[in-house]
Amino acid sequence: MKTSLSDWYEMEKRRIVAKCRECGLCARKCPIVPKTDLINHKPIAIQSAVKKFLAEGCESDIVRTRAFSCMECFGCCEGVCPEGLDPLRVHEIIKHEFRRKNPDTFPRYDTRDPNLTHRILASIQVTAAEYRRIFTPKTPPNTRRVFFPGCNVYFQPEKILNALDVLAAVDPEIAFLPGLDGCCGDCHVWYGDPDRADAVSDDLLEKVAAVNPETLILWCPTCQCRLEKTLAPVKRPGAEIVSLPQFLSRNLDKLPISRKNGRSVTLHEACKASLTGLDPEGPRPILAAVGARLTEMDRHGKNAACCGSGTIEKFPDACRQMRDERLAEAGGTGADTLVTVCHFCNQLFHTAPGRQPFQVENYINILAHAMGIEREDKFRKYAHWADQIRIMADARPLIAASPFSKEQIAQTIARVFVA
Repeated sequence: MKTSLSDWYEMEKRRIVAKCRECGLCARKCPIVPKTDLINHKPIAIQSAVKKFLAEGCESDIVRTRAFSCMECFGCCEGVCPEGLDPLRVHEIIKHEFRRKNPDTFPRYDTRDPNLTHRILASIQVTAAEYRRIFTPKTPPNTRRVFFPGCNVYFQPEKILNALDVLAAVDPEIAFLPGLDGCCGDCHVWYGDPDRADAVSDDLLEKVAAVNPETLILWCPTCQCRLEKTLAPVKRPGAEIVSLPQFLSRNLDKLPISRKNGRSVTLHEACKASLTGLDPEGPRPILAAVGARLTEMDRHGKNAACCGSGTIEKFPDACRQMRDERLAEAGGTGADTLVTVCHFCNQLFHTAPGRQPFQVENYINILAHAMGIEREDKFRKYAHWADQIRIMADARPLIAASPFSKEQIAQTIARVFVA
């Protein structure tokens, strides 16, 4: 009999209540705690409040902040609990309990919403033909591999197009399952709704199973962590799961790299993929292949640092502190380019105020350029402009072809790039 994610959470909750010693070691190690009001509470008191909530339902600002400030790095506190409990799971269960008590206080989110911000933004950055391409499944017969980009990268659609073109150089028969029409369930777990996460992840895995690939290639580090960590106890695809950097690193000999750039770069890796060990190398072999000279930041690999994006909704001040610390660390390397892996990190760094002493660029765009593939990063340009009128003027031809109204587009530009 299939176990649901919510049933598994219930079993985990009982285990946490039975085994938690309230030692506070997880709160002591958590990098976001000192950047919230929790800094005024002792770690033991924080964890005592958490256990009391799980055991008796006693709500408090401490418990709320502890759960909702969690950046979901997946591995930042891994192994710290003497009882082998996972602090991330604790926070997800707390969110689920809060949602059950107060369902109307959580946002309603559906990646299939035809008016989703992601879709509107994508429509003003790529041509109508390119827009259709990133939303159209491709399932060649007898394919051995399938690529799934996830959802949030649709804010920056040229990265999906570049990934598709780079993958085609390795294997033109790679299947493509568009994001937004499929979902790993992360956004629903994030908002405390494991039942919805179950439903959408089941749908995605059924689509993968219909292709029957040997390898599932994921653009998004969060999708990889959700499938390998959150969902693994109750479900997983039959295919091998790899990140796009892992897949491309295995197949560098098939990529027609014609340009060596010789850049001095530093790398902000996907923290969760590094901290969990799911993708410890990231795009390092790719950067070496294109001739980039890498200088590591002090915090990298198993000590990688988060950009802070996980706190952007509930604790924006903490998010800004985390972001600015990471940007300062990158600046200290003297590199002329900060390379990102995750689109969300890329997005957050581009929307930082002021100019950095380096350029921020995603690894897939660097690789595409090295292969002679040229696409403008319009999200970066628009984020730096932060000017609604100027962006609307620049995007005018694409706005005319967009399936969305000019009013919808104007509101979206103001919300994403100006607010």
